[in-house]
Amino acid sequence: MRLELEKEYYSGTMKSDRYTILKDSVDKRDYDLDTNISIKMTELDTIVQKDKWLDWIDVHLSNIDELRNIVERKERKKVMKNYVENIELNWNGNTKQHTITMSMKLPLVDDGISYKQGKSNQFLRDRKGFKKYDIVEGKSNLITPYLHLNSLNCYGFC
Repeated sequence: MRLELEKEYYSGTMKSDRYTILKDSVDKRDYDLDTNISIKMTELDTIVQKDKWLDWIDVHLSNIDELRNIVERKERKKVMKNYVENIELNWNGNTKQHTITMSMKLPLVDDGISYKQGKSNQFLRDRKGFKKYDIVEGKSNLITPYLHLNSLNCYGFC
């Protein structure tokens, strides 16, 4: 549509005022479409992440016994790379403690499933007889939140 407008304007068949109004209208429509596409892409990414979360549950639960038996360091590292994006270690000079921050690839920290219940506290079920549930979105970062007791020794309290 923009090409047709420019063709008419530059060929002299359209006045400048009309061209400006129509061009602004086309620009606004393009902007609105781009915004809607961006919103839909974000919604799609959210759905894909939820699917990844459910896939993660299936994969993890089916392999949990195998994961517990891994003792070789390289194999453990390989498994960790499936879940952990990066690990940061920071030193706080005031408290004389380290803070460890683990960034997960999926929001797995404090995530879960909340089963839906009816008025009589019975679980709601779908057509196939499975319990209905909502996914409780987790966080992607795990931060060590507690103080180590031995850090008090540096002040002579223990």
